[in-house]
Amino acid sequence: MNIVYVFASLNPGGSEKQQAEMVVRLREMGHHVSAILPYGPGVLDGNLGPYLDEHKVPVVDLSDQPDKIPAMQGIIGGYGPQVVVSNGYPMTINGSLAAYRAGVPLRIIRYENTGFTR
Repeated sequence: MNIVYVFASLNPGGSEKQQAEMVVRLREMGHHVSAILPYGPGVLDGNLGPYLDEHKVPVVDLSDQPDKIPAMQGIIGGYGPQVVVSNGYPMTINGSLAAYRAGVPLRIIRYENTGFTR
């Protein structure tokens, strides 16, 4: 299966770590899994970027793109995934919208912490 994960960042955190580990496990199971970082990997110590690199997960950094949704839509459309998982605000909105516009049949939104949206 072809799966794309859209991360808000790869800064160390519970949700981000769980998602990065899930990406690696899915790849080990034989799925084609890649990651999109619309706002870059993040700047905190313990960033999970090297972990994904170590496991050869393709990562697309769109931090230099001013229009995130169309940029993500183009990347997602090019990958042609069956599933897009969006994790972390604002990716829960932007990533799922880009996936919808790219025609992805299954879009999963992960909301572990809604503190930013209250």
